[in-house]
Amino acid sequence: MLSIQMPLTTKHADGVLRVLAIGRVSTLTQDVENINASYRQVEDLLRKSYQGPMHIKQGPCHISVQAAASQVTSTDEGCGV
Repeated sequence: MLSIQMPLTTKHADGVLRVLAIGRVSTLTQDVENINASYRQVEDLLRKSYQGPMHIKQGPCHISVQAAASQVTSTDEGCGV
């Protein structure tokens, strides 16, 4: 379950909280489509935790890190890495 342990504050004079949400998949059986659901969960939590104006940007890429035994493979989509 997602939670925020400290009050959210903005560093910008305009009062807008700017957030970059990064999505990832971490198991072999997790569907990449679940990333969009996790973005929605993060947005809901932020809106409950911060009452001011907010700009939420989804990460420039989706990171897929899948571990199998001692081998870890990493793939990215649109990261330019």
